[in-house]
Amino acid sequence: MTRAITLLIGILLVGSVLLPVNRARASSNRQADILLKKAFTADLDEDYKAAESEYISLIKSLKATDPGSDTILRAKARLARVYIVQGKFDEAEPLFVQLIHTDKETLARDPEIMVDLDDLSDAYVKLNKSNRFGYESLKRALMLRRYINPRHPHLAEAYRELAKFCLRCANYKDAIAWISKSIETENGLPLRKQSNLITDETFLAGLYLNSNQPEAAQKTALWTLAQIQKCTCGQEMDRQLHSILGRTYTVDKRFDDAEKEFKLAEKPTRAGAIVDGIMSKYIKEAREKNELMRNKARARHRSK
Repeated sequence: MTRAITLLIGILLVGSVLLPVNRARASSNRQADILLKKAFTADLDEDYKAAESEYISLIKSLKATDPGSDTILRAKARLARVYIVQGKFDEAEPLFVQLIHTDKETLARDPEIMVDLDDLSDAYVKLNKSNRFGYESLKRALMLRRYINPRHPHLAEAYRELAKFCLRCANYKDAIAWISKSIETENGLPLRKQSNLITDETFLAGLYLNSNQPEAAQKTALWTLAQIQKCTCGQEMDRQLHSILGRTYTVDKRFDDAEKEFKLAEKPTRAGAIVDGIMSKYIKEAREKNELMRNKARARHRSK
């Protein structure tokens, strides 16, 4: 009986201590919810200056009252995104480093954090046109997606955007490396889902050609054309592939084979009038070069 009374008194004493703590925590949570709602509202309204201020206030408030709250991570991810949307790459960097080292248990505990990280990766991708930050932003988008899920559905897109950035800088070596990574993630897909793979293989063939690797370009173009026949997808790449193949035959001095490929490349596709117009100009130039090379070869033969 004495032990039971002692236990009861202990419970009552603990309860009397916890009650004000719980009340304070509940009050803190309500305040955090208000700040989070204000920050989200400003964010959705694209009032990024206000959102930035609200997220900073929320983080400070929670660090003081509930330092273990998962909402701090959410606020940091959203704040980093707001910085990136405004082109403030350097301000976002410390937050990115913290977020990328978050333990996976925390992500599993609150799936909303993964959603916020995914939104941040999308913001980094949209900064790809920046000459100063574009390349590093795309690398961070890739790191976030690999961190969220090693089989992230948009992983190939991240590799592809990095390859495009390198192409714009005439960095063919790295462009080939990045697009090859994209192709790796898409290999093994069912035939009906190989449209992006066809596009990436066509991109790779063009990169090989532009980097003076005609043999690799030819091999890639031939494989991709055969794959189009198997999967009945990616037909919009047909003209480009025949054109690439024709140009590799010109290099090999297979002028008749080149001409056949250029004729096949003349057929309109579903890519649209603008793309078809660009391709027609491109093919015309390639045919003219093929004839020029043919005539030079004939002249050299006659002079012997």
